[in-house]
Amino acid sequence: MSDDRFVIDGHERLTSTSAYQAESQRIIAEVRARYAGPLASAGLFRRMALRLRMRREIDRRLAELAPPDALYLQA
Repeated sequence: MSDDRFVIDGHERLTSTSAYQAESQRIIAEVRARYAGPLASAGLFRRMALRLRMRREIDRRLAELAPPDALYLQA
């Protein structure tokens, strides 16, 4: 039988690793760079809408990287 065990704080363990932190910073930088042009030329309400869209995209991509509702194993 395998020694693998489900862990309660698997998501927190994964998101605290340096590899995850580096990848999340890369994702955030990539999204910010893509929206930099439109943000610079947008008015107040458009900037608010673009920032909301950016936040949603970042959240979605980070959730794909480490799903918060997944089951995690300790090897």
